[in-house]
Amino acid sequence: MSLADKLVSSFLAFELDTNILSPVHKIRTEAIKEFEKLGFPNKKLEAWKYTSLKNVLKEDYTIFSKKKNVVWWELNPGLPLDGRKYWPL
Repeated sequence: MSLADKLVSSFLAFELDTNILSPVHKIRTEAIKEFEKLGFPNKKLEAWKYTSLKNVLKEDYTIFSKKKNVVWWELNPGLPLDGRKYWPL
């Protein structure tokens, strides 16, 4: 499975556990659709003409962390424990 395929399938899995009424849900969905259509940039695009992603894309990345039971404040040190105060869900 390619990295692009992993990203798309991981997004679909992520969507199962997320609030689809969130204000960023539409933005995320549009972004992943655009990524599915365009894929990763390549040398045929002028802005990426001298940049190769070949070495980056050949790596096998883990999309989801293998760490279990991660709590919000471990991922966001220094921020208030109630993130909804600043980022409405």
